Amino acid sequence: MAWGYRAKNWSHSSAYRPVATPVTVDPADNAAAKERIAKIEGDERFSLLPERDRSFISSVKEQIEKGRVPSAAQTSWIERVEKQLIPVDTEWWKPEEDGNAKKREYAIKHYTLTGYYTVEVSKMIADSSYMPEKSKWDAMWGNKFIGAGYKRWTAGPKHAIGDMINAKISFGGHFTSVVTDVVWGKGNKWAYKVTPIDVPADHMHYQYLARPDIEVSEEDTKLLTRKKKKA
Repeated sequence: MAWGYRAKNWSHSSAYRPVATPVTVDPADNAAAKERIAKIEGDERFSLLPERDRSFISSVKEQIEKGRVPSAAQTSWIERVEKQLIPVDTEWWKPEEDGNAKKREYAIKHYTLTGYYTVEVSKMIADSSYMPEKSKWDAMWGNKFIGAGYKRWTAGPKHAIGDMINAKISFGGHFTSVVTDVVWGKGNKWAYKVTPIDVPADHMHYQYLARPDIEVSEEDTKLLTRKKKKA
């Protein structure tokens, strides 16, 4: 009796697995797919799309050039990309009216931090003349968070570079600190990069507190001395 051996990954189910049948692609479907992708890449607005969409189209293009056609899932994504390329009506937008220019600037800051409306924000960053449709813009400004953030942003920071402040610092407590930078930080609030100047050398978190770029939220600060401006 002859003995044989089973492959390492052998199983009863794989023993009867049929051989896959090669998929035949209609040349006409492949040609149509090539034309569709070429039209997308040829659109002047294509460069304004998010990186993930442009990379996806590039990947699908490579597959098509190898004689394949997009799957159902890929076709669905392609349709979403095509919708993004439809010209947007911006006749409603008047940048010189009602502080619109500042609201546009802030919307980019706000949603860059929150991660919402990534498509609209990426286009606004890439093209200074681009604006979403009015219904989308109204939706972007239709929540209390962006309104509150905009109020804080337009009010400006309470401290300036060089100011001496009392700062509440994580892992440390309250320390007299010098403001080294003013930033628009997490939670869409003003924040400050500070350098503590009165940290005891034997403090258990001395190495952390000795850094020159510790970030603190404005609500955790209090002005002690304003840096004098040069005459």
